[in-house]
Amino acid sequence: AIRESPIPVADAVLKGNDFPTTINGPRWLRDQNGLNYTLQLMTLSRPRGGVDLIKRQRDSAEFAMYPLRRNGKTMYVVTYGVFSNRAAAQRAASRLTGELAGVQPWIRTFALVQDAISD
Repeated sequence: AIRESPIPVADAVLKGNDFPTTINGPRWLRDQNGLNYTLQLMTLSRPRGGVDLIKRQRDSAEFAMYPLRRNGKTMYVVTYGVFSNRAAAQRAASRLTGELAGVQPWIRTFALVQDAISD
């Protein structure tokens, strides 16, 4: 039997229901300065939820998603923003609006995110 691999989270294109969606993925995250900060918004069991969330945002170019292997399972982490310091990231976290208003994000350096990315 052929084992299907999880849907890749690509920097190029993830196929949507009727149209392709370009989102930032592992390559984009690895290109960021490791000393800068981002908000880790959520971890999901399927990539589709993250893609749909990102597609609904006005500033979708500020979001990224990457695969993370945990306990033998692939999870998908959604991040938001690039901030030069922790204080700027904290201000952004306190200003999340819309469907993200209730999210309590974790503030992470890109170095930590880059170390966590599973290929």
